[in-house]
Amino acid sequence: MILIFCGIIGIILGGNSSSAEKSYKITYKKEIIEEFIKLVSAEIEYKTSSFDTDVIVGNYKRANFDSKIFNKFDIDDYIVGKLEDNVYVEISDLNIQKKEIYYHKGRRKETIIEIFKGIFSKTECDKDIGTYIKISKNKLKVFEQYNRVEMDSQEFEKYFDIYSENKILTMQLLTSDVMATLIDFYNKYNIDYEIVIRNNKIYMRFFTGAMFEPKIFGNSMDKELLLKYYCILKFIVDVTKEVNKALKEVEI
Repeated sequence: MILIFCGIIGIILGGNSSSAEKSYKITYKKEIIEEFIKLVSAEIEYKTSSFDTDVIVGNYKRANFDSKIFNKFDIDDYIVGKLEDNVYVEISDLNIQKKEIYYHKGRRKETIIEIFKGIFSKTECDKDIGTYIKISKNKLKVFEQYNRVEMDSQEFEKYFDIYSENKILTMQLLTSDVMATLIDFYNKYNIDYEIVIRNNKIYMRFFTGAMFEPKIFGNSMDKELLLKYYCILKFIVDVTKEVNKALKEVEI
């Protein structure tokens, strides 16, 4: 299959137009990414179209990662279904922007401000926690809507800030295992990310840039890149499982 794919790439890139690049992207996602997703789990579906953008954007708004207002967005890839241990996931490639219009010397101009570009996911809690908890890399902008919670781990505090409506529940859910998983992932892959646990949902966003996009020039079969995507998917599952494990010991 790979040899056939490489042959197709050669034909497609024989041209030098934007339509050639578009055809290449379609082929890449069909022959490489779709097969990669099937290997990860037979119970998830990968879509590049025919998904409900309103639902995805609605989930992003409900996560309330920050107070930034946006009026423009793009969604390119969507993964939905069950991963390891039947963890149900919804994952999308999301680009959140704000378009501002202004006038300069009587001429209408516009500028695009990028708010977030990367991987956004939603999984589910086994219980409704009835509150809001946000875990943020501490070099990202301070989130002032909720109180900051100081954790018992100095190592964890070096990397993350926690904001919550409920300090006691937050410390019960963010066990030493959960905190170790969060630190380990960042140290291994150096990817900035944020997690919001709100009611019965876990939302995550990873500042990776565009997901599942081919290199027009270079090695499209980038094993390191595919490994990074796989590790992000596994991390989403691991965090969800560990939070749900902690929830079993908590009375809400």
